[in-house]
Amino acid sequence: MKIYAWSIPVFLAALVMSATNACAAPTVTYFDVPGGSVDTAVIDNAGEVSGAYLGSDGNKHGYKRTVDGTITTFDGPGGVYTIPNDISKGVIIGQYLTTSPQNGGTDSSGFILPPDGPAVAFSVANSSYTIPIGINNGVIVGMYGGVKKHAADRYAFVRSPTGIIKRFSVPGANETEAGDVNSSGVIVGNAYGGPDEGGFIRSPDGSLTTFGVQDGGRPFASSIQIDGIVAGTFIGNRNLVHGFIRSTNGAYKIVDVPGASYTAVSCINNNEWSVGIWSTNADGTNAKSFIRTADGKIKKFSIEQAAFTWLNHINSANVASGIYFDQQNVGHGVIVTP
Repeated sequence: MKIYAWSIPVFLAALVMSATNACAAPTVTYFDVPGGSVDTAVIDNAGEVSGAYLGSDGNKHGYKRTVDGTITTFDGPGGVYTIPNDISKGVIIGQYLTTSPQNGGTDSSGFILPPDGPAVAFSVANSSYTIPIGINNGVIVGMYGGVKKHAADRYAFVRSPTGIIKRFSVPGANETEAGDVNSSGVIVGNAYGGPDEGGFIRSPDGSLTTFGVQDGGRPFASSIQIDGIVAGTFIGNRNLVHGFIRSTNGAYKIVDVPGASYTAVSCINNNEWSVGIWSTNADGTNAKSFIRTADGKIKKFSIEQAAFTWLNHINSANVASGIYFDQQNVGHGVIVTP
């Protein structure tokens, strides 16, 4: 593992932040991985960040940033290509390959990296790939595939803190993907290719509730918070992309950044603050980011001279994490504290 500290070049340190109501400017912290391009950044409630970076070898690897700014890099056990997907209480989960995609690697295993290491591998039995996506209180959710003859199909799994794995799928769906889990063990995800195509919520007892949005657009549910409120994205009328927040009684709030033709919600926290991306282009290109407070106020966020800005995660202290790409298409990490 490598450890380093750094400071970002001054010319990239400009922040543009606007809101419908005046507010104090947030604190913005920039970070990088030496010799790499930061690809993703998720933050836990303690303020530790993890994600993937693209290395000089052309492979993706994992990193962890502690609250004091120390960065360590890692791979899954015996892995050469690693993608961390979530962090909770300092525990990092994700997927890794032992053969890089450039050399034909396709089958991935899951890993769990505790704060004191080392990383531990796990896979769903008889699957060709296992992709852990979310973790909360030691419960891990994700998807797997390649079982028997249905190599293209995807199914969901939930792994208990003791290592017991349960498989599940939405009845009639070709693919079921579990994407997030809250502290009560309620899972949110998405189903494709069946009569109930759209989002789903799975209770700890295994019962499933599927849902769409009121105008008939198929939702992509990406996040669930402590009370069971779900956030995500859907394609509505005129094929425009909108964000949504679904309450526990099934009511929806549509999230659109003013002036945007494309709005996508990535994450919602326990305080009902959410983050995502927006663009004036209907295809989402040249996107900037936003933070939405619990009362519905939207604050636009971008980095001056950046080609793309994405805040994709927000913790229970309302601290958001994400990435931006500079004009040379190099990715950098960013942490935004209100």
